[in-house]
Amino acid sequence: MNIIESKKRFIAGAACPNCKALDTLRLWQHQEFDINHRLIYETEIVECVECLHTQTQVIKDTPESVSPNQLIGQFKLD
Repeated sequence: MNIIESKKRFIAGAACPNCKALDTLRLWQHQEFDINHRLIYETEIVECVECLHTQTQVIKDTPESVSPNQLIGQFKLD
């Protein structure tokens, strides 16, 4: 199994939901592939560098797995 993590990027102007610190949230994607290089699991992770509060969301098969009225926005990382 291969694991790839994207570059961690800060979210400008965002406040941590836990400690309320401004400009301390960073975002990245974690992807796991099987031996045939097919994506089997993908998550998006947001972490506060001040208090280490973390939120994780599974995003594999988005937007097909989410109905259009549930999807607010989708960001693509390089």
